[in-house]
Amino acid sequence: MQRADFRFTFPFRVRFSEVDKQGIVFNVHYLVYFDTAISEYFRALPFDVETQLIPNGTDVFMVKMQLEFFVPLHFDDEIEVGVRSRRVGRSSLTFELAVFSERWRLCAQDQRNHLGECQTEGEEVGTLADRARKADSGIGRGSGSDRPLIDLFGRRVRSHIAENDSTAPVCTPQREA
Repeated sequence: MQRADFRFTFPFRVRFSEVDKQGIVFNVHYLVYFDTAISEYFRALPFDVETQLIPNGTDVFMVKMQLEFFVPLHFDDEIEVGVRSRRVGRSSLTFELAVFSERWRLCAQDQRNHLGECQTEGEEVGTLADRARKADSGIGRGSGSDRPLIDLFGRRVRSHIAENDSTAPVCTPQREA
């Protein structure tokens, strides 16, 4: 994946507490980066889970998380996490995510610099579920609330599907000085 593949990114700076004894970002922190970036992506749509899903008794629960690491991140690296919706179905949605760094880093594996290239790729799949039971909500299967996820998100998410990403938000939040 390339930075240009994502119209929405969210910036981070790697904190000391995220680095392990090997001097690289401990793998679990990538999931925190992804979760935060997805929340900001929803905010940019705008889509507010608190007001548009929860009052109906539903919520989005992540059911699959997959990461592929290419180049490690280090303390104080400035990164951007790209987010886009790849698929929106009746009761699930799939996000594609990527981490990009602008810091020159010589990768020992292939002895070349990776400026602005994808450091890590990921995929997360969320599904709508009954918030109280933390179980399948039955959406899309003839339940009392038979509103498919695509209808709940409406045009806001539909326009973000990777095959038609031309109307995705172009906002990339700026770091405070």
